[in-house]
Amino acid sequence: MRAKENGRDRRLAALIQRQLAVWFQQEQAGADPELLTVSAVRVGRALASARVFVTCLHDTPERRSALIVSLNEAAPRYRRRLARVLKCRAVPHLKFVYDRFPEDSLRLAGLLGSLQPVIPRDDERWTG
Repeated sequence: MRAKENGRDRRLAALIQRQLAVWFQQEQAGADPELLTVSAVRVGRALASARVFVTCLHDTPERRSALIVSLNEAAPRYRRRLARVLKCRAVPHLKFVYDRFPEDSLRLAGLLGSLQPVIPRDDERWTG
């Protein structure tokens, strides 16, 4: 179980998320936009590592895998760029992960919506 984040972890995660989102938007400006979104950043203990959760619209599992591979290959470059922008002693190592939360929440909402409500008959409510 993850220990509770402190204020410094949250601030650093927010700075990383904001800066990466700006860079991704700039990089996609001239190309075919895949609508890449940085949904969350979780900074590890001692600020040594950060997991960057990303989502992409209109993707297939193959494109998703290729996207994560290419982002992780470019992670050292993004880390160097962050080191120049952020004013902190150490910049965490970045690991990009596809965020499945939007997909899972839609699937779960669909399952919950398909359930039929169970309303007991009057004679079944109280037997005693």
